[in-house]
Amino acid sequence: SADEKATEARLIVRRLQKELDDQSAIAQSLETEVSKDNEYRAQVVVATDVKLILEAALETVLTDQLNDLSKAMNKEFLRMVGMQSADEIAVSIQKVELNRAFDIKVHSQDGPLNPANALSGAQKRALTFSFIQALMKSSGKVAPSVIDTALGMTSGPLKRELLKRTIFLSTQPIMLLTRSEINDCEAIIKDSAGVQLTLTNTGSAAVVNRPKALPTILICNCDISSSCTDCEIHDDFGNTED
Repeated sequence: SADEKATEARLIVRRLQKELDDQSAIAQSLETEVSKDNEYRAQVVVATDVKLILEAALETVLTDQLNDLSKAMNKEFLRMVGMQSADEIAVSIQKVELNRAFDIKVHSQDGPLNPANALSGAQKRALTFSFIQALMKSSGKVAPSVIDTALGMTSGPLKRELLKRTIFLSTQPIMLLTRSEINDCEAIIKDSAGVQLTLTNTGSAAVVNRPKALPTILICNCDISSSCTDCEIHDDFGNTED
């Protein structure tokens, strides 16, 4: 009958509608997954691009900038050690350089050397100074150079050259020098120093007027040619490290 056919048709429509709804849900789910997948792919592309940029920047640092730093250090070091007399030279240095691990390598005519064992104290000072100056020049930064006992373990022409180069290359050198370091460099200091101050350890036996209070550090305005009751020392300690 017509009613039976209508009922059957309605059942078919409901079944098809349900199947359509189910398939629509599946399609929607798939569209969501594809959208997420595309988002992830976009993130991967961006991350890969950033990685390539950083790798290129690192390679530039490890090639061009590192080479410039290494050359500057080598040039300054060879200039200073060239001021040593023959009896001061512990070993003849041909070249110093920085490798990609930022280790300082020293080469003699006989091959690589261990800086800790093969270099004299004066050569170590010169190497340290050369690296610091090359690093500051490469960075392009302007800043004071604060150096404690900069001339320790040096003497003669190398000592004076190290002092001159420190003054010449540093925008504002601040040097803490002992009396033995000042010895034989008085003329350079007098001509170059803007301000001179004296720091005195009151606990040192070299001090003439040692206070009874606990040892401390006193600062006075005395220069390398003068003294006061705070910084006066015994003549026997003219070259003391105190």
